[in-house]
Amino acid sequence: MIIMSEILIALFFTLFVLQGKVHAYLDPGTGSYLYQLALAGLLGGTFVLSTFVKKIVQRFKKKRLPPIVHEHNDGQA
Repeated sequence: MIIMSEILIALFFTLFVLQGKVHAYLDPGTGSYLYQLALAGLLGGTFVLSTFVKKIVQRFKKKRLPPIVHEHNDGQA
């Protein structure tokens, strides 16, 4: 298993660290897509966090008892 991890490290080093200069084209639509991903992640994270906080607050919130209703009996059947 140690040999396999050493091979993976060497492969990673070879593929990503020893790369020469690359003249790649980045599509302008990519920036818009990354913006959408960031916004979706932010909104999704906010939703998850707010749901989590609401559950915690509900757990520790005092439970209110229903109001006591007194029935008056005036001798009528």
